[in-house]
Amino acid sequence: MSARGAIVTNPGKKNSKMVSESKRYIPLFWFGLIPEEKWSPDTPAQYSCLRAEVVERGRSCVGFLAEVFSDIDNFAQSAEQLLDKLTRLKCETIGIDVAELTEPEPLNPDLGAALKMVAEQDKNFHLSIPARTVPNPFLLGETVDFPAKEIASTRELLQTLSWLTPREIETANAELLHELVIGYVWD
Repeated sequence: MSARGAIVTNPGKKNSKMVSESKRYIPLFWFGLIPEEKWSPDTPAQYSCLRAEVVERGRSCVGFLAEVFSDIDNFAQSAEQLLDKLTRLKCETIGIDVAELTEPEPLNPDLGAALKMVAEQDKNFHLSIPARTVPNPFLLGETVDFPAKEIASTRELLQTLSWLTPREIETANAELLHELVIGYVWD
């Protein structure tokens, strides 16, 4: 079974319904829906949010994310489709769950850095991660060496944290691009 993420109505309640779902990657527009202030490295990435606030947050960053991913022609249209669906819902709260899609012990930067960058609409993200040696979690007494890494752009950060490669985006057809932006939206 693959890792999944979801946006649902009435999180934690019996009448909860799936709005959007993703397998294996965090849809790119979802970075604009998750409230930066709710993120914590110490808790799973599962968020219960006021629906109206999520819609407002999403509307405020559609243009920014569409510019970051300017090669995805239908980015803004796809994002607006999800926002329209969220607007029409009757529920007060929605849940956004990306816990299975985030690394349990991420390297720098993490989901919090991405949420902050999107909230601030920072188009010039850059980070140098020095080479390091860490204990191997699978083999006691052994270590793993990680080379130095450069994350040179906002786009590269979001793609890295979403688990999407540049090739996946370049070779995707229109329908798949739509899902890479907002996930599979349920009727």
